[in-house]
Amino acid sequence: MEAKGNKLYKSRYSNPVNVGECSKLRYFYIEKKRQELHKLLNFYGGSVNHTEILELAREFDDAFIELYQSK
Repeated sequence: MEAKGNKLYKSRYSNPVNVGECSKLRYFYIEKKRQELHKLLNFYGGSVNHTEILELAREFDDAFIELYQSK
């Protein structure tokens, strides 16, 4: 899943977030994904083989890359 432009992005792990032109909103979204990722890692004992953790990590990476490519 990718968030581009002013689309409403909905992850199954979080509430919908409007990812628009505001860099503060993008940063907030990335920070939220990072916290969710750490929460799952702690819950599963650091096992990175779990599917949910891998999917969330991909979402985090995509959002992080998009933020820095837009600058």
